[in-house]
Amino acid sequence: MNVKLLYYRNRCIEVLCAPLGLLPKKKNRIICISHKQGMQYSDSPMYITEYLLKKNKKAEIIWIFSEPEKFAFLKEKGIKTVKYGTLKEAYYLNTSRVCITNLFRFPPYLAAGRGQMRMNTMHGGGAYKSLLSVMTDAESVSKYDYLTVHHKINRCNLCLSGSRATTEKVYRGELDYKGKILEVGLPRNDSIVHPDPEAAARVKDRYDIREKTVLIMPTWRKDNSRDSINLDYRKLTETLGQRYGGKWKALLRLHHNADIDVSDIMTEYKDVVTNVTDYDNPQDLISAADLLITDYSSVIWDFALKKGPVILFAPDISEYRKERGFVIPPDEWKLNIATDSEGVIDIIRTHSMEELCRASEDHLDAYGCCETGKATEVVCRYIMKYCGLT
Repeated sequence: MNVKLLYYRNRCIEVLCAPLGLLPKKKNRIICISHKQGMQYSDSPMYITEYLLKKNKKAEIIWIFSEPEKFAFLKEKGIKTVKYGTLKEAYYLNTSRVCITNLFRFPPYLAAGRGQMRMNTMHGGGAYKSLLSVMTDAESVSKYDYLTVHHKINRCNLCLSGSRATTEKVYRGELDYKGKILEVGLPRNDSIVHPDPEAAARVKDRYDIREKTVLIMPTWRKDNSRDSINLDYRKLTETLGQRYGGKWKALLRLHHNADIDVSDIMTEYKDVVTNVTDYDNPQDLISAADLLITDYSSVIWDFALKKGPVILFAPDISEYRKERGFVIPPDEWKLNIATDSEGVIDIIRTHSMEELCRASEDHLDAYGCCETGKATEVVCRYIMKYCGLT
């Protein structure tokens, strides 16, 4: 849909749904959604939910899903589910004391109303890709793109941040967000700041992996380009073994929005590559991996938190800079960048593991890391106090 028409359509829906803001809020009701249209039970909203389930039995927790029947198992935990885009969802959104999303927006039928916390956890730390160009090319961002993005983020009244760069460059800068920010980190990253050995074990047991692992995890592209996964995986794993010791396997994890056929890769490199795209929780994959190869994905931030080695594989960096744009230029990220498969191999051959890990620490320092490893506890105490559940 045309951006201008989309902007005015959503504004009209907000006007029509404004009376819903008058509905009384149930003080112990908390509603969550993860990813577009409620695709998953995952990310920071999941970690918040799991903590609340353990610490406070009085909380009524509801999750929004596009296909709630796939998440029937949550009822055993005491979690209610509701279908995305229904009147029932609109009712629960507008009667909840707390609404939590990992996107930077809520649906237009969540009406403005007093006595409601609307929390945005974001689904990525750091400050990498531009968010203003999510709906169009960076060179053609219209005033309606700016109006849409700024309006959506300012319908939230509490945002979480893991770095000063996120706060200053993204929230206060690019998004022009006016509300409250908690610089305590993202709940999903607590298990990375404080390593969870069980998380790594879950991945390795599921895919029967006993080797060291390199995680290939690129961001999403509109055109579903394969450039960011065009690697010589056999040469990659062999070089990793020669340089750092041990046997290595590549874990290929595509973005959940990507529509890419990788059957040829899995056929040619079936002995050295495992497709882990069907694994919902990327935090477990990060815990299990020994090295990360990505491009402009916010997984950079998560992996750097474990002081893990990161190599950027960015074959389309010039085009991406024009089409999407960056909040902070990649050459200021303090990380090693390659533009082709051989360049990745060269970085491995010429850098020790200690040098790559030190680059990740430099990256965190440059961004002003605020991750505490206690974000879930801090955020949940804040929620419980707001809801009068303490």
